[in-house]
Amino acid sequence: MEIAPFDPGRDVPHAVVREEDVQLVLAADPVVPPPHQSLRTLEAAAMAAPAHRPGTVVVRPGRPLRLLAVIHDLDREPSWSEAWIADALDGVFRESRWRGLTGIAMPLLGTVHGRLPVPRATELLAAALQRAADTCPDTLWLEDAPGDVLACLRRRFARATDR
Repeated sequence: MEIAPFDPGRDVPHAVVREEDVQLVLAADPVVPPPHQSLRTLEAAAMAAPAHRPGTVVVRPGRPLRLLAVIHDLDREPSWSEAWIADALDGVFRESRWRGLTGIAMPLLGTVHGRLPVPRATELLAAALQRAADTCPDTLWLEDAPGDVLACLRRRFARATDR
């Protein structure tokens, strides 16, 4: 597996992973089109919308595919947990395998909207990659990851043929 920094101008992943909350608020489009329904209808729809279970992955179509890692519950403090991050990482790699995705771009989960320290986020990612074993994507692009994190993961997960 190749682990590299993500360059959106050059790299074309099959999927991008985004941190998300149980109500899918964090990845919502910041530009909201004017609603055509009444306020009462919109409010009822919002109240009836089911929450997603923390630790799951919600798939949104598009090119690239969006994998929303549900690791936050905005009603809690902190809004994330390491168990949810680990479960979501496993879900990302399951979806990747199931869908035949060979290139994924993602941040270190827990560091975008949460305060998980980068070394711990790296450990959680490394453990998920270890569990995924040979079913990992061919290329994992990490967004905004420090160079030492990239180097550490590259050493640890280089395929035998890459060495």
